Amino acid sequence: MRREQVMNGARWVAVTAGVALCGWLEWHAAVATGLHEWIAVCLPVLIHVYVVTTLIAGRDVKAALAIMWMSVAIGVGVVSTWPDGDAPPPVVKAAIAIWMATVVAVVMYRLDTAIRTHLLAQDVSEADEVARVAPVPAGEPAAPAVTAVPVVPKRNVNGTDLRVIEVAEVIRAARARGEEASVNATATRYGVSWGTADRLHKRALAELEAKP
Repeated sequence: MRREQVMNGARWVAVTAGVALCGWLEWHAAVATGLHEWIAVCLPVLIHVYVVTTLIAGRDVKAALAIMWMSVAIGVGVVSTWPDGDAPPPVVKAAIAIWMATVVAVVMYRLDTAIRTHLLAQDVSEADEVARVAPVPAGEPAAPAVTAVPVVPKRNVNGTDLRVIEVAEVIRAARARGEEASVNATATRYGVSWGTADRLHKRALAELEAKP
């Protein structure tokens, strides 16, 4: 247990150091666009809240690190090219401003999606836990198994049926246990026809292939 705590602590020490270093470079990139120094702090805060959230949730990590890498690369370019804090040329300033606006929009969208997906996955896990039959004490008759069929209406966020995300989480969890989630299980879970469950299942598999 102690070894795990040390390793986990080392991981977050490294993350904290990386956030501090990368945040400083990202701040320089934001200041280069002409933002006030205090307002420029918002850029690294936004990016690293996204990064840390994805690390905790275990989802969208590659995209978060890619955005951070691009931001740091621009910050390194600004610091190395204008070390005295001089303003870059207008063309460079405009390019960095466009990049910053894009990063803000993309991060806010992906952060919201990551949080929603993580919370939905927790809801599915809790529903599975409730559906399990408690162990029966010796000498007592076993109660009949009950399959939980949560009522999950069709919900769409940004054009994606959230049931697809939930099914993808169920498939991922089943694979982690060395099992394979079936279409029949999906149909039972949502109380839909086999054809609808098959479509959800196939779309969930496609999501897993796109974002393993």
